[in-house]
Amino acid sequence: MRKILSVIGSLCMSGLLFTNLAYAEDWPPYISKDELPDAVKYLPPPPNVSSEAFKADVYYYNWGKENRKTPRGELAKKDAVISTAHIAEVFSEPMGIEISKAKTPKLYELIGRAGDTAMSATKSAKKHHGRTRPYVQFKEASLCPEDEPSQNPNASYPSGHSTMGWSVALILVEINPEAQDAILKRGYEFGESRVIVGAHYESDVNMARLVASAAVARIHADPEFMRDLAAARDEFISVKTGQTQKVNTGQTQKVKTSQPPKRPQDNIIKTSNKQKQRKVDPGESIGMTN
Repeated sequence: MRKILSVIGSLCMSGLLFTNLAYAEDWPPYISKDELPDAVKYLPPPPNVSSEAFKADVYYYNWGKENRKTPRGELAKKDAVISTAHIAEVFSEPMGIEISKAKTPKLYELIGRAGDTAMSATKSAKKHHGRTRPYVQFKEASLCPEDEPSQNPNASYPSGHSTMGWSVALILVEINPEAQDAILKRGYEFGESRVIVGAHYESDVNMARLVASAAVARIHADPEFMRDLAAARDEFISVKTGQTQKVNTGQTQKVKTSQPPKRPQDNIIKTSNKQKQRKVDPGESIGMTN
């Protein structure tokens, strides 16, 4: 018994046992999962193992394995973390500002609450379909074996990570439409990372984007979400405007200090030009010869 407790303690200390459980912050949902669209009722079932669609899933699973030892694989491993802090870091670059609890508290809370709310919309379908994860199906290690002990091996469809990433991307586009392409690209990559890791099939990720879209549409009917969205947008504009003013001030100062000093010969040239000018006598004919 002591040996078992010792092993469990070691796993807890190393983070192996409760890795995923420690990912999400405890955000209150905007609406309950029972109020969200039921994915069991509008999503098709996952592809049968004998179908052409499953062959496509296997193709992308192998594609993901080929990318694991590349920079894209490194990004996929980082994307396996699903904390609000990491989601904020993921989207800071395409948003053009640092999203954090300290610098953008309203935006930080918005993506945390909305992302968690949307992710809860996958629970009914995960339980109903009980799809086996790819690394379990093929009896192979995933890119993040440290996460495996805390994952439900039969909760592959649809992907919760992908739902979180795509829902946050959609909301951030509303806040910063000028960066919509970069935001959506990163949201797409965040979901595709789950295929590279081996935790989900391509169809799990594709359907997760549909779940995210449905959830985001639904929470727009919640007054509290709409108030928080407006507050986060105002906060973003304020931070972005402050950055622009700093940049413009720096550019203006640079232009002023880059002006060359006046040279002594400049004054000489001006004086010489004045001496060459001659006043015309009113009685003198101009343009006529004798």
